[in-house]
Amino acid sequence: MSETVADIAKYQEKDIKKIESWDDQISKIQPFTKQETFNQWKRESPKSFEKLFPKWEGKRVAIVCMDERCSCARFQKEDPKFITFNGAGSLLLFGSTPEEIVDNFWPIFLRLIERGATLDIITGHKGCGAAALVNLDNPDKIANPDNIAYQKLEKVVELLNARIVAESIKHHAEIKFEKITELEGDDDYHHAVSCFVNLQPDNSISVGSSKDFPDAFALNARKIRNFEQTRNEIMVAIAIATGGHGYGIASEDNASNFGFSSKNPFRVVVVRDKKSETQREYKYHSEQLQNPFQENLFDGPSPFTGGTSEVEKDLNNKWKHAKELIKKGIVTFVELDTSSAEE
Repeated sequence: MSETVADIAKYQEKDIKKIESWDDQISKIQPFTKQETFNQWKRESPKSFEKLFPKWEGKRVAIVCMDERCSCARFQKEDPKFITFNGAGSLLLFGSTPEEIVDNFWPIFLRLIERGATLDIITGHKGCGAAALVNLDNPDKIANPDNIAYQKLEKVVELLNARIVAESIKHHAEIKFEKITELEGDDDYHHAVSCFVNLQPDNSISVGSSKDFPDAFALNARKIRNFEQTRNEIMVAIAIATGGHGYGIASEDNASNFGFSSKNPFRVVVVRDKKSETQREYKYHSEQLQNPFQENLFDGPSPFTGGTSEVEKDLNNKWKHAKELIKKGIVTFVELDTSSAEE
C-alpha cells in the first residue's frame, strides 16, 4: 500500500521533532562525558546530584522499564519520596513463567528492603520492547505483545504479595501493578542520547526526575546482579537509539549534524562509587567490575551464534550491530566515580 500524504506529513513532523530536540539533549549529556566535568557538575549542583542519584533508604520504589519515557516524574506527583527502579523489562526476561520470574526476582526484592526502601508498584508500558522479544518465541504470536507483559506482571505481583505474607516479610503494604499507557515525551520515537548503568550500592538513578538531565536509558545493574542480562540490555538500548525508532546514525551528508556519530556518540555511562565498593568489599559482576562494560565487552564471537530461537537470532544481530558501532566510535563507554568528586 502506498503512503498517503498524511503518512508522509507524520513522518516529516517526527523528523522535525527529532532535529529540534537533538541539540538540547547533546548539551545536557556534556557533564557526564568525562570524570572532570562530572566532578565539577557534582560540586556546583549538589541538589541535582541527589535528585539524579537518590539514596534507597526511606524511598518508595516503582519498577519501570529502562525506557527513558517511563520516568519517575509521574509517581513523584503523588509522593516526592518515589524513585524508580529500572527493570520491568528485565523481569519479563527473568523466566518463562510468573513463578520462575518471582523466584529470580526475590533476592532483588530482599536487597531493596534491606536498603530501607519499600516496593510499591510494578509497571508495564505500551510498546514494551521486552514484551516484543518474548513474543518472538510465542507459538501463538499476538498482535499486541504488550498484553503478554501485562498478564505476566500482574501474576508476578500477585505471587510476590503472597510470598511476602507466607515468609512474614515486614513490608508496608501490598505491591500494586500499574499500566503506563501515556509515555513521557513522544510515542513515536526515543530521545535517549545515552544509557546509564548504575553500579552504586546505596543510590538509585532517576534520569527522568528533572528536565535538566539528559534523556537516557537507565539500568540499576547492581541490584540485577546478572552481567549477561545487563550486557544484553545495553545491546538493546544501542539498537533502539541508533535505529529508526531513535535518533539514528548521522549520514555523511547530514548538514544539521543530526544523529549519532564519532563526533556525537551514543554513550554508555557506567556510574560507580569505588569508595563504597572498597569499604564494603562488594563482590559483583566478578572480574567485570574491575573494568566494567568497556569496549572489549563485545570482543570475540557473539554468545548467540548458532542460537535457534527467534530471540537468540535477534540478540545475535544486536550484538553484531553494537560491535560494529563501537569499532567506528559511534558508541563509546564512559566510567564515572561518584566518590572521586568528593576529594
